[in-house]
Amino acid sequence: MRKGFLLLREFISRPGMVGAVWPSSRALARRIVQLGRVSSAKVVVELGPGTGAFTREILGGLTSDASFLAVEKSECLARYLASSLSKRPGHLSDLPKVVQGCATRLADLLAKERFCMPDVVISGLPWAGFRPMVQKKILSQISEVLAPGGVFVTFAYFGPHLLRRGRFFRRLLDTQFEFVERSATVVANIPPAFVIRASKRFSKEKTGSVAGSKEPFGINCGHTSHGCCCNSLSIS
Repeated sequence: MRKGFLLLREFISRPGMVGAVWPSSRALARRIVQLGRVSSAKVVVELGPGTGAFTREILGGLTSDASFLAVEKSECLARYLASSLSKRPGHLSDLPKVVQGCATRLADLLAKERFCMPDVVISGLPWAGFRPMVQKKILSQISEVLAPGGVFVTFAYFGPHLLRRGRFFRRLLDTQFEFVERSATVVANIPPAFVIRASKRFSKEKTGSVAGSKEPFGINCGHTSHGCCCNSLSIS
């Protein structure tokens, strides 16, 4: 219950940063993990984890050799999540990494943490609450760092997605990704929500560095087209 009130407090004090008044349901978290093919991913990045409603499902689905990074803008929520995960018994070789930072600088954050290109980026960010300029910046960063054939998974509340910024976000996805799919509405969530999965075609190995860093995107990555989590991208 404490995490619910913590999220509510952050929403009241920072409504432009925190887009939910209560943690997402486990039903929505499971749907996110399922459509993200987390169980076959090697590198997963989560944006806006909040109190960890998605994070715990993600970690439960990762293999022992997978890497995970959570990026949370709220210093208070980042501290809470890092503390709560440190008490979680897990099979990962290292404790899940939680950093305080902004998704608009995702490429720089990955370079700083020496993370390779993620197979999967999962977002709990309040897209319908962001100005178009912020939406563009974050989606551009996600598209830049995502591994070839990678998948971006997020969600939207049913209702707010029809507002102007919600509609803009949906159109913006089509400019950054080749495939955009929407799940059925998860009614066991307050408020009801649906999952959006966007993916890019497999392409030749991407060269260059994260935001000009000397560290290559694929450092210690070991991705192959057969091992990537994004084969057979169909919502089921």
